[in-house]
Amino acid sequence: MARRQTTSRRGMTCVLISNGSQIKCRGVGGTAYIDWGELAYRPRVRLADHHTPSLNEPMTVRRKIIIVVAVTLLSVAACIGYSIVHTLWHIPEAYAAWDTGRLLVEYMKSHNNKWPSSWDDLLSVTNRGPGDRIPLYGVGRYPDYALHLQQTVKVDWKFDPSTNHTALPVTRANGTKFPIVWNGAEPNEIVRAYLSTNAPQPP
Repeated sequence: MARRQTTSRRGMTCVLISNGSQIKCRGVGGTAYIDWGELAYRPRVRLADHHTPSLNEPMTVRRKIIIVVAVTLLSVAACIGYSIVHTLWHIPEAYAAWDTGRLLVEYMKSHNNKWPSSWDDLLSVTNRGPGDRIPLYGVGRYPDYALHLQQTVKVDWKFDPSTNHTALPVTRANGTKFPIVWNGAEPNEIVRAYLSTNAPQPP
Protein backbone atom coordinates (compact mmCIF):
# COMPACT_ATOMS: atom_id res chain seq x y z
CA MET A 1 0.00 0.00 0.00
CA ALA A 2 1.29 3.37 -0.95
CA ARG A 3 1.90 5.92 1.80
CA ARG A 4 -0.33 8.96 2.17
CA GLN A 5 1.12 12.12 3.70
CA THR A 6 -0.92 14.84 5.38
CA THR A 7 -0.04 17.90 7.52
CA SER A 8 -2.15 18.91 10.51
CA ARG A 9 -2.88 22.44 11.66
CA ARG A 10 -0.31 22.15 14.44
CA GLY A 11 2.54 21.63 11.99
CA MET A 12 2.76 17.84 12.58
CA THR A 13 3.53 15.64 9.57
CA CYS A 14 1.80 12.23 9.54
CA VAL A 15 2.49 9.27 7.21
CA LEU A 16 0.46 6.08 6.91
CA ILE A 17 2.85 3.17 7.31
CA SER A 18 2.80 0.58 4.52
CA ASN A 19 1.39 -2.14 6.77
CA GLY A 20 -1.77 -0.04 7.05
CA SER A 21 -2.09 -0.55 10.78
CA GLN A 22 -0.30 2.50 12.13
CA ILE A 23 0.24 6.17 11.44
CA LYS A 24 3.66 7.66 12.06
CA CYS A 25 3.51 11.33 13.11
CA ARG A 26 6.51 13.58 13.49
CA GLY A 27 6.47 17.07 14.96
CA VAL A 28 8.41 19.50 17.17
CA GLY A 29 8.06 17.28 20.23
CA GLY A 30 9.29 14.08 18.58
CA THR A 31 7.79 11.06 16.84
CA ALA A 32 4.59 9.19 17.80
CA TYR A 33 2.98 6.03 16.44
CA ILE A 34 -0.82 5.86 16.48
CA ASP A 35 -2.80 2.72 15.74
CA TRP A 36 -5.14 3.17 12.81
CA GLY A 37 -7.80 1.26 14.67
CA GLU A 38 -7.62 3.70 17.55
CA LEU A 39 -8.45 6.56 15.23
CA ALA A 40 -11.24 4.51 13.67
CA TYR A 41 -13.00 3.69 16.95
CA ARG A 42 -12.09 6.91 18.75
CA PRO A 43 -12.48 9.66 16.16
CA ARG A 44 -12.08 12.41 18.77
CA VAL A 45 -8.48 11.49 19.57
CA ARG A 46 -6.26 14.42 18.66
CA LEU A 47 -2.71 14.13 17.42
CA ALA A 48 -1.69 16.71 20.01
CA ASP A 49 -2.57 14.19 22.76
CA HIS A 50 0.39 12.09 21.67
CA HIS A 51 2.83 14.97 21.92
CA THR A 52 5.96 14.05 23.89
CA PRO A 53 7.94 16.97 25.47
CA SER A 54 11.45 17.31 24.19
CA LEU A 55 14.54 18.85 25.74
CA ASN A 56 15.00 20.70 22.49
CA GLU A 57 11.69 22.57 22.81
CA PRO A 58 12.17 26.33 23.00
CA MET A 59 11.79 27.71 26.56
CA THR A 60 8.86 30.06 27.05
CA VAL A 61 9.49 33.68 28.00
CA ARG A 62 7.61 33.23 31.27
CA ARG A 63 9.76 30.28 32.28
CA LYS A 64 12.93 32.21 31.44
CA ILE A 65 11.81 35.12 33.62
CA ILE A 66 11.02 32.79 36.53
CA ILE A 67 14.44 31.12 36.27
CA VAL A 68 16.27 34.47 36.09
CA VAL A 69 14.38 35.82 39.11
CA ALA A 70 15.02 32.63 41.11
CA VAL A 71 18.74 32.65 40.33
CA THR A 72 18.98 36.35 41.22
CA LEU A 73 17.24 35.85 44.57
CA LEU A 74 19.47 32.90 45.41
CA SER A 75 22.59 34.92 44.55
CA VAL A 76 21.50 37.85 46.71
CA ALA A 77 20.67 35.54 49.62
CA ALA A 78 24.07 33.84 49.29
CA CYS A 79 25.91 37.19 49.32
CA ILE A 80 24.01 38.40 52.38
CA GLY A 81 24.60 35.12 54.18
CA TYR A 82 28.31 35.19 53.41
CA SER A 83 28.59 38.80 54.62
CA ILE A 84 26.89 37.96 57.92
CA VAL A 85 29.01 34.86 58.52
CA HIS A 86 32.21 36.75 57.56
CA THR A 87 31.43 39.56 60.01
CA LEU A 88 30.50 37.26 62.89
CA TRP A 89 33.59 35.13 62.31
CA HIS A 90 35.99 38.11 62.41
CA ILE A 91 34.35 40.18 65.17
CA PRO A 92 36.66 38.96 68.01
CA GLU A 93 39.89 39.86 66.19
CA ALA A 94 38.30 43.01 64.77
CA TYR A 95 37.65 44.27 68.32
CA ALA A 96 41.21 43.37 69.32
CA ALA A 97 42.67 45.21 66.34
CA TRP A 98 40.45 48.25 66.89
CA ASP A 99 41.34 48.47 70.59
CA THR A 100 45.07 48.07 69.86
CA GLY A 101 44.99 50.97 67.40
CA ARG A 102 43.23 53.18 69.94
CA LEU A 103 45.68 52.19 72.68
CA LEU A 104 48.62 53.06 70.44
CA VAL A 105 47.19 56.51 69.75
CA GLU A 106 46.48 57.12 73.44
CA TYR A 107 50.01 56.03 74.29
CA MET A 108 51.54 58.44 71.76
CA LYS A 109 49.33 61.26 73.02
CA SER A 110 50.59 60.81 76.57
CA HIS A 111 54.24 60.09 75.66
CA ASN A 112 55.13 62.96 73.35
CA ASN A 113 54.26 60.93 70.23
CA LYS A 114 56.73 58.17 71.03
CA TRP A 115 56.07 54.54 70.09
CA PRO A 116 55.74 51.94 72.88
CA SER A 117 58.46 49.34 73.29
CA SER A 118 56.41 46.36 74.48
CA TRP A 119 52.94 45.18 75.47
CA ASP A 120 53.59 46.09 79.08
CA ASP A 121 54.60 49.57 77.96
CA LEU A 122 51.51 49.93 75.77
CA LEU A 123 49.05 48.56 78.34
CA SER A 124 50.34 51.01 80.93
CA VAL A 125 47.93 53.58 79.46
CA THR A 126 45.03 51.53 80.80
CA ASN A 127 46.17 52.18 84.38
CA ARG A 128 44.22 55.37 84.76
CA GLY A 129 41.67 56.64 87.20
CA PRO A 130 37.99 55.67 86.92
CA GLY A 131 37.08 58.91 85.19
CA ASP A 132 39.93 58.80 82.67
CA ARG A 133 39.97 55.19 81.53
CA ILE A 134 40.06 54.29 77.86
CA PRO A 135 36.85 52.44 76.85
CA LEU A 136 37.82 49.21 75.06
CA TYR A 137 35.23 47.48 72.91
CA GLY A 138 36.44 43.95 73.63
CA VAL A 139 36.60 44.22 77.42
CA GLY A 140 34.25 41.80 79.15
CA ARG A 141 34.38 39.23 76.37
CA TYR A 142 37.43 37.45 77.80
CA PRO A 143 38.61 36.73 81.37
CA ASP A 144 41.99 38.30 80.57
CA TYR A 145 41.55 40.77 77.72
CA ALA A 146 45.17 41.94 77.86
CA LEU A 147 46.32 38.37 77.25
CA HIS A 148 43.82 38.04 74.39
CA LEU A 149 45.27 41.16 72.74
CA GLN A 150 48.81 39.79 72.95
CA GLN A 151 47.72 36.45 71.45
CA THR A 152 45.68 38.03 68.64
CA VAL A 153 47.64 41.15 67.63
CA LYS A 154 51.27 41.55 66.63
CA VAL A 155 52.87 45.01 67.05
CA ASP A 156 56.17 46.05 65.53
CA TRP A 157 57.82 47.62 68.56
CA LYS A 158 60.64 48.96 66.39
CA PHE A 159 58.30 51.08 64.27
CA ASP A 160 59.44 54.70 63.98
CA PRO A 161 56.43 57.06 63.77
CA SER A 162 58.64 59.92 62.59
CA THR A 163 59.86 58.35 59.36
CA ASN A 164 57.60 55.65 57.95
CA HIS A 165 53.87 56.38 57.79
CA THR A 166 53.10 53.78 55.10
CA ALA A 167 54.26 50.72 57.05
CA LEU A 168 51.92 48.27 58.76
CA PRO A 169 53.14 48.11 62.35
CA VAL A 170 50.01 46.27 63.50
CA THR A 171 49.07 42.86 62.05
CA ARG A 172 47.57 39.55 63.03
CA ALA A 173 49.66 37.26 65.20
CA ASN A 174 50.79 35.44 62.03
CA GLY A 175 51.88 38.69 60.35
CA THR A 176 48.96 39.03 57.91
CA LYS A 177 46.69 42.06 57.58
CA PHE A 178 43.47 42.32 59.51
CA PRO A 179 40.29 42.08 57.42
CA ILE A 180 38.19 45.22 57.17
CA VAL A 181 35.02 44.59 59.20
CA TRP A 182 34.14 48.20 60.05
CA ASN A 183 35.33 51.35 58.33
CA GLY A 184 37.71 53.36 60.48
CA ALA A 185 38.50 50.44 62.77
CA GLU A 186 41.65 49.12 61.07
CA PRO A 187 44.54 49.74 63.53
CA ASN A 188 47.08 50.96 60.96
CA GLU A 189 44.55 53.45 59.58
CA ILE A 190 43.93 54.71 63.11
CA VAL A 191 47.67 55.19 63.67
CA ARG A 192 48.21 56.90 60.29
CA ALA A 193 45.24 59.23 60.85
CA TYR A 194 46.79 60.39 64.12
CA LEU A 195 50.32 60.72 62.73
CA SER A 196 49.08 62.70 59.73
CA THR A 197 48.77 65.73 62.03
CA ASN A 198 50.89 64.75 65.03
CA ALA A 199 53.93 63.00 63.60
CA PRO A 200 57.12 63.71 65.56
CA GLN A 201 60.05 65.26 63.74
CA PRO A 202 62.84 62.84 62.80
CA PRO A 203 65.96 63.20 64.94
